[in-house]
Amino acid sequence: MSINIKKELEKAIKSLYAMPHVKKGTLEEFSKRVENGGPFTKLEHALTHFCSFFIPYHVESQSIYVVHHKKANDWIPPGGHLDPDESPLKTVRREYYEELGVSLHNERILLVDASIKDITHPRGFCNKHYDFWYAVASNKIDFVYDKDEFYDAGWYPIDFVWQSKTRSPILQAIFKQLAHVLRDGFTASVVQ
Repeated sequence: MSINIKKELEKAIKSLYAMPHVKKGTLEEFSKRVENGGPFTKLEHALTHFCSFFIPYHVESQSIYVVHHKKANDWIPPGGHLDPDESPLKTVRREYYEELGVSLHNERILLVDASIKDITHPRGFCNKHYDFWYAVASNKIDFVYDKDEFYDAGWYPIDFVWQSKTRSPILQAIFKQLAHVLRDGFTASVVQ
């Protein structure tokens, strides 16, 4: 079944406008990118394209699962590029299975933020990522992560991740904000 990826992107962006912590300027840039039209995905060779990252979150221990990504050479959440005819949420479900070996069924999933990252890659495959950030309620399990993509992975207290684990200022800010969002109401949030 084919989806209208433009409508799915607009829907995700609209849902983020309701969250006071999300930077409205970032969402305006997301909206402009969508208004400019496709292609929207790396597989369609778009130089600027959309990604979905997800943060497995264990409510009781307030810990998150992060991976030491080989290409990024940093501790980041799992995730990846949207495929053609794929919504940001469907990307989360696909990547969760591909990268952690677990299928999502009834887990609580919440779109929590968005960011834009300029990419400087020697091969020039792309120059900008429009990233959606999701939190996924999870049991604290030992995932079978993709060792081709990641050096290591594990559960860490969320404050430790943004204070000591990741080096990216964008990720530090997202993890710091996420810590507040998750503590303040993840259990009461609506599943997307």
